[in-house]
Amino acid sequence: MHFITKGSCSMEINSRSYYIYPNDYCIIGPGIYHEQKVNSLNPIIKHSFRIGYTFLHMPEGFFPNEEDNMIIDIFKGIDFFVASDSYNNFELSYEMWNELKSKQIGYYSKMQTLFLILL
Repeated sequence: MHFITKGSCSMEINSRSYYIYPNDYCIIGPGIYHEQKVNSLNPIIKHSFRIGYTFLHMPEGFFPNEEDNMIIDIFKGIDFFVASDSYNNFELSYEMWNELKSKQIGYYSKMQTLFLILL
């Protein structure tokens, strides 16, 4: 997931061009070849993070299985997605970064909550 804060570029994916501007975010699926063509007069500044998952063998009923599977299926189905950040998602990602940096008591729970809001 990439949050563009400044600059612009075109993203080449599957022989198509997508133009990306400040306050846009995009999600690129795993294994999807992509190329950023950056305007040297207006280079991009972005914040990125990678989403990975591991199945934990937790006691039955801890989380609804259908919800876990639904979230995983949604991410598996994304080749490429771009949109304007109308819901202030960048601020949420910045809060997540601050939590990871400070690691104060309760940061892990706060990270989980912020990530769920982001989704």
